[in-house]
Order: sequence, then C-alpha cells, then structure tokens
Amino acid sequence: MSALPPNEPTPAQRWFALAEEDLAAARVLIADGSAALRIAGFLAQQAAEKALKAGLFAALLGAPRIHGLNQLLSRYPTASAPRVDVDDLDILDPWVIDGRYAADLPDLAPDEAEELLLAARRVVEAVRASEPSVTPDL
Repeated sequence: MSALPPNEPTPAQRWFALAEEDLAAARVLIADGSAALRIAGFLAQQAAEKALKAGLFAALLGAPRIHGLNQLLSRYPTASAPRVDVDDLDILDPWVIDGRYAADLPDLAPDEAEELLLAARRVVEAVRASEPSVTPDL
C-alpha cells in the first residue's frame, strides 16, 4: 500500500468530514423548515454512523458495510471505544430506514429533530475525543 501524498486526508479524516457535513445539513434543514424533518433525522443517523466508521478507520480496524450504530460500536476494542451514550445510538438507529422510507409515518416535530441532532453531535464529539486523528492537523 502506498503512502498518502502530503496534506491528503486519511480515510478516517474523509469519513469524519462527511459526518460533520451531514450534521451541518441536518442543522440547515431544521432551521429552514421547508423540507420534511425526517430527512434531518436520516442525516443525524448518518452523521453518527460516519463518525463511528471514521473512528474505526483511525484505529486501523476498517469500517464494515453495516448501518447499525450499536453494531459499529461493538467493533471497537473495549479500551478504545468512544464514550458514547447507547441511548443516543438507540434513538438514532431507526432513522437509517425511517428517514428514507417514512411515507406512512408522521413527520418529526421540530423538537424531536433537534433531539436527534444533539444525539448525533454527542456521538461525533465522542469519536473526536477518542480518536483525535480523525480531524486534520491545523
């Protein structure tokens, strides 16, 4: 395997940047109010998923092609797992499906969307704290 060129982001950094982009997009959707908030729920779940995968890449474990947040967390060695609240994972997990295929479900209320966004932010920050290499050196 060849080394990355200087200033080229690592896979962990690319995945973490995607997580932060999903958080930002969810925040915009919630603030704007012109789109179904279930989309913000999906983006919040995606932010947590991508952050957890970034941490796995940073730990040189590779990221499996799965979406379950608890399943992703279980891939970390106990000593190096990010300190996330599993309640946050539990409220975010359903939105990988419900956010995309929710035609028969009521939309999220703004306060529910905000709760999902905060849960995702906590997961993202927990990964950043446990694996500082997910963010580029400044």
